[in-house]
Amino acid sequence: MTLHVGTTPWVWEGGLSIPRQAKIAESLGFESFWLPENHLTQPFSLPDPLMMLAAAAALTTRIQLATTSYLLPLRAPLAAAEQIAALDNLCDGRLLLGLGRGFDPDTLAAFGVKQSHKRAMFSAHLASIVSLLRGEAVPGCGEDRQLSPLPVQRPHPPMVVAAFGPKAIEQAGSLGLPYLASPAESASGLERKYREHRAACRAHGHEPLSMVPVMRTVFVSDDKLLLKRARELIAQERITRRVAREEAATVDEIACVGRGSEVRAQIETLRERLGMTHFIASRIRLQGMDEASMRASMEALSKLFAS
Repeated sequence: MTLHVGTTPWVWEGGLSIPRQAKIAESLGFESFWLPENHLTQPFSLPDPLMMLAAAAALTTRIQLATTSYLLPLRAPLAAAEQIAALDNLCDGRLLLGLGRGFDPDTLAAFGVKQSHKRAMFSAHLASIVSLLRGEAVPGCGEDRQLSPLPVQRPHPPMVVAAFGPKAIEQAGSLGLPYLASPAESASGLERKYREHRAACRAHGHEPLSMVPVMRTVFVSDDKLLLKRARELIAQERITRRVAREEAATVDEIACVGRGSEVRAQIETLRERLGMTHFIASRIRLQGMDEASMRASMEALSKLFAS
């Protein structure tokens, strides 16, 4: 099976920077372009990933446009369903939804969502959104009122669930949806968590899933000094990142860094260990690297799996 290789943005700036990076990613042969959702987190705030992907849709024709964590508890289901369907039409069926609950207490509080309610809200909002995307009657209206337009992809765009802790992984499995882990996870931790996810899927009567996405921080270069700098940045971010709990993990356990042949071998090892079908290259933990080096790394990665 051919490995699906996608990417996140490699530079975080305002304006059309991110949509233009989607266009570049498409020209290099990447199969998907992924955006997170972040609120009140300068300089990495990205409060409405679907709006940004709508701009990317206008600049691209082939690449799949995806979210890593579209936060359902923060949104009214009808408004979210309308936005999802509109974007799937705008990009002619290239939308892929990574869904999340949100982990930052300040963000949840800013939107009036109680931490203890977010998981139940996620399930309830997801059920409503799926019903609406399927064209079922809008609650509170007559039977003849349904979402319009409906999405191009029927019954709805593909969905994965961003998850970190055991309750979130169990929830993803109970829904029969693929699980997308944080790139801060160690490879050994991911092995255990993907086993837990598969077990949860089986326990709830779901067939084995055909999509196993994995997101990792990636940096490819032949320059030893740049590779040393990348490892230092990743190690530093590992220590300060709130979501990272496995502090003993080495850089090689949480990232793919090295020459092209080394990074390809690391990715193939992940594929064997995890049954990975989709590899998503992230660079959020490499802030501090210059743009030219980041662009060169992305170009080198694109060549590793070129058909």
